[in-house]
Amino acid sequence: MLGLIELKKYFKDNIISFFIDVNEPTRKQRAINRDGFDQTEWNRRKSDDEEKFTYEIVNQEVDYMVKNYDFELCVEYILEKIGEC
Repeated sequence: MLGLIELKKYFKDNIISFFIDVNEPTRKQRAINRDGFDQTEWNRRKSDDEEKFTYEIVNQEVDYMVKNYDFELCVEYILEKIGEC
């Protein structure tokens, strides 16, 4: 989230931000599918993400929150929102 905050400071109102929310089982499966999955590292990152990306923090900083249930619908929604700007 710190990276987004810094970008917003630099670019002011010229930024549209999206948070793509993916459920934990999906995130874990994607991590497993990559080379070198490590359960300890997964647990550390999961815990870190839970602190850094609380609903309150994300909702305060991000323009749009997108649930990633269906990739194509997710992309369509993002393109639609970008087109409105």
